[in-house]
Amino acid sequence: MNSLSAEELLESMKKDYVHGSSWYYEMSIEYVEKYVGNISAALDNLSDVRPGMASISNIIEILSAMPTDRLKEAINNLKAFGKIARKKISENLIEANTVITISNSSAVKELLMASGIKRIYLMESVPGDEVQTAKTELSKFADVTVIPDSSVSQFAEFSDYAVIGFDGLYSGGYLTNKVGSLPLVCISNHLKLPVVAVGESYKATEGFPPPPLKVDYRGINIGLFERVPLSFISELITDAGSKKELGPNDVSDIKNFFTKSILNNGHVEKP
Repeated sequence: MNSLSAEELLESMKKDYVHGSSWYYEMSIEYVEKYVGNISAALDNLSDVRPGMASISNIIEILSAMPTDRLKEAINNLKAFGKIARKKISENLIEANTVITISNSSAVKELLMASGIKRIYLMESVPGDEVQTAKTELSKFADVTVIPDSSVSQFAEFSDYAVIGFDGLYSGGYLTNKVGSLPLVCISNHLKLPVVAVGESYKATEGFPPPPLKVDYRGINIGLFERVPLSFISELITDAGSKKELGPNDVSDIKNFFTKSILNNGHVEKP
């Protein structure tokens, strides 16, 4: 737990444009834990941080339904689940030497490291500043080459897999990830390169993705995230297991798996 107050944590989340939804999941739990006052007020504040972000929405949904005498238990379960889920993801290995990926994802890092990947082509994923953080983390176990987003086809051609994370997984038939993910996936499909999407089950939710967060880039507004149809994904890996043919019911099952795990004291069990 860091030294920031609840108010400082909230401001940090609102101003952040680097981290993904796993970071928001952890910070949201810590914010609620540190908040002094009515839990409803804390959850209302959270709902304004990144409206529609699945990892935050799921925390709000679970804690809103909890009796007061079970709130501390639920918060502890949410914290424990985050750590266990990441370990479970790394049990689903891919057999590859070289992959191409985009942005900074802790789930992607865990999967690639556990799989013994030796070479990684990392897209710049402009706009955004996370590429240096991603390169530093991935370079701990692999040879990383940062490539221009416009050259993705040249490097996908020499990769065994395209691997992306996701900030949200929606029963409406989409996942959301950093802008540039859709071109990577489309090119990979064209080249018949398998596309693996990896993330924690607390990012799964019902409905459709919200409008993307936008930033100014060279005088124009650009969304930081974009929708990727689940039909473009070859394999989905979460802490609930691996799935190769995806449908709306699969996303609902993954979300239910997360909810039941929290109610089961944070223990992750295969469905």
